[in-house]
Amino acid sequence: MEGPLSFSANCRICEHAECVEACPVAAMWRDDTTGLVRVEDKRCIGCWMCIMACPQGSITNRQDRDEGLRVADKCDLCAGRDSGPACVEACPNNALLYEDRDESAKDLRTMKGSMHVFIESDDSANQD
Repeated sequence: MEGPLSFSANCRICEHAECVEACPVAAMWRDDTTGLVRVEDKRCIGCWMCIMACPQGSITNRQDRDEGLRVADKCDLCAGRDSGPACVEACPNNALLYEDRDESAKDLRTMKGSMHVFIESDDSANQD
């Protein structure tokens, strides 16, 4: 192997986002419009519960430029960047691809990462 080893550690957008549940101050949240898990820097208290909860290791810590506080950081697919995610553009091997998939394609692919299925039980059926 020649050159540096690199890999993509982006958010896998888990159906049941453990990081969102783990955040005690609701600084991690799912954007209803895009479906992405986002971080609100101003709310983050730097407890790292989200980092510990993320099964993919996609969340890191960084120092906020404005406040100087340590906050959680994760990929947001370069929201607001007209040319799309910077990692796709900068990948030296053209190994990354960004696709905008609609709801019909969602059923055709399998979710990877943390996926939980919650089944509601009918407690009245268990009572005699």
